[in-house]
Amino acid sequence: MRYGLCTGKPSAIWIEKRDVHVARVMREEGVSEEDAIRRWDCEFPEHHQSQIDPLQTLFEGNDEYKHYCFDTIDEELGNCDYKQNSQNGVHLSSFIYDCLKKGIIDHIVVWEWADRNRHKRLYINEEVSYIVLGAVPAQQVIETSEIAGYDHKGRPKYRFHFKKV
Repeated sequence: MRYGLCTGKPSAIWIEKRDVHVARVMREEGVSEEDAIRRWDCEFPEHHQSQIDPLQTLFEGNDEYKHYCFDTIDEELGNCDYKQNSQNGVHLSSFIYDCLKKGIIDHIVVWEWADRNRHKRLYINEEVSYIVLGAVPAQQVIETSEIAGYDHKGRPKYRFHFKKV
C-alpha cells in the first residue's frame, strides 16, 4: 500500500471508461452529469494505486465475486475497497457494508483529493494528486459505522469517521 501523497495522470482509456459509466448512471439513476463525473472520478485512486504499487492488483471480478465487490487485492492487506474521506465521514453503500460483514472485504482504504479534498474534473493526461490516509480493518469499520440515511432504492447508507493522524 502506498500511503501519503500520490500523483498520476488519467489515460485516454480510463477517461473513456469513466464516461461510459457516467452515461449509464445518469440514465439509470437520474443524477446530473456533474454528480456522475464526481462519483466516477473517485475511482481513479484505486486504478492508479494498482499501477504504481506492485503489491496491489485491480480486481476485475472472478467466478466467486463480481468486479464491484471490492477494488484491489493487496498482497499484505487482502481485499481492499477505496473510499473518499469527507467532513461527514466515509460513506459506505449497504452493498459494501454487507461485503464487509461477510468477510469479502478485508480493509477500507481511505483517501482524499490533495487540493483540500475538492473535486476537479479529471481529463486525459492531466496531472491529479490524492492522499492515501490509511487502511481501516473491516471489523473496525463494522463496529464504528452508523446508518446515515437511505439511497434512492430505500437501502441504508452507512458512514464511519476516519481520524487523521
